[in-house]
Amino acid sequence: MPINDGVLLLEIQGDVEFNEVLQTWAKRENKTLANLKEGRAPLLNSLPADTRWFKVMMSKNDLKELQVINENACWGILSSDGNMQAVADNLEIFTENPPNLPHLVIDGATLTWQTYFDHLVNSLNKFRKKSNEPNHNLTLILIASSMCGPYTVLEGNHTAVSLYFKYFKDQPEIEFQPFISYLGVSQSMPSCEWYHA
Repeated sequence: MPINDGVLLLEIQGDVEFNEVLQTWAKRENKTLANLKEGRAPLLNSLPADTRWFKVMMSKNDLKELQVINENACWGILSSDGNMQAVADNLEIFTENPPNLPHLVIDGATLTWQTYFDHLVNSLNKFRKKSNEPNHNLTLILIASSMCGPYTVLEGNHTAVSLYFKYFKDQPEIEFQPFISYLGVSQSMPSCEWYHA
């Protein structure tokens, strides 16, 4: 287990095999394992080989500590350092006053920055409205360089943002329902392009 030089926030439920994480991820996306591995190869291939996986219980305070995926094209516009509160605040601002982004095509994609960002804002707002649906899969896939974080959401960013809205902005008075997620930890995680160090 990596050395902990801080306070452990997440409640660890135990070690798990990466295959369990992948199976859960595939279920989240309603895909076969093969389709998931092919479609999510950029995310999966950048994970350090020595990553250890844990099942964790998420509390309300854990949500505040999460960082969204490190992705410059559009998530980075919502928050350059991945801060969840900044993402939520900026989403509300950009929903009312969309930024005027360059009409350049994003590297490796067919969408322009503007089109992709508009799609991201719209889909995040849809997730926000669906946050109370009982069949919503809340399982997040997190990555960190130590058990003490910081914790970046690798999979489930839309869900994490919608939960932040639900419990800290839209309905802060309601009781939080803890849920299970997965955490991948490696001291080499800063080499993963998706991780906010």
